[in-house]
Amino acid sequence: MDKKTRRSFAETLSSSQINTKWLLDAIRKIKQQKQRPCLDRISHVIKQQHGDISQDVICSQLEAAVQLGEILKVYNKGIWSYKDPTRVTSQPTRTLKVNRKSDLTKIIIKCIRELGEPEGSTLKNIEKYVRRSYTLDFVDNINLTHQLRISAKRAVNSGRLENQDRRYKVGIGDTNESGSCKEINRNESISKDLVDMAALQTKNKVYSKLISQSK
Repeated sequence: MDKKTRRSFAETLSSSQINTKWLLDAIRKIKQQKQRPCLDRISHVIKQQHGDISQDVICSQLEAAVQLGEILKVYNKGIWSYKDPTRVTSQPTRTLKVNRKSDLTKIIIKCIRELGEPEGSTLKNIEKYVRRSYTLDFVDNINLTHQLRISAKRAVNSGRLENQDRRYKVGIGDTNESGSCKEINRNESISKDLVDMAALQTKNKVYSKLISQSK
């Protein structure tokens, strides 16, 4: 994000009738209730605490805060929700060991999906999310930024990622919930072979029947 764009988002926040603290307080309250902080729930909490504020205004402020990195926006199971970045702590069960040979493509793709940014995610946002989400174990003082850049470039070349104006999206060549492209092609090939085999068996039966009738 350039300085002009960042200044624009900052001005949006400062000129509004609501502020980031209200948004974060609402997100924390919803999390304490064991619920997902989506736009509707955040709007409901803010209206309860601060009066009748339109959801459009709240949505605009959320997006500005997201762009400034003050709030995280994630997409999971078809729903957009928001997180307090300071509460996204590294989990011991998610340890990531990084060395010079590490291919971080899967990690990058996972982060892009969890961040859920419609225009794609920058390497800077991806790196921030990685640092917040994993306990990192660096080998030989490896530079995470450099390693992410190398892995992203490799993934773009293989079609697993798309790079548009330095924003990365998951490419059509990546694996999805129904399996990898290779697995799909393999299954299609197997199905075709089975159909061909069945047709051949039917043809042989007909041929054998004709021979027996001619005798």
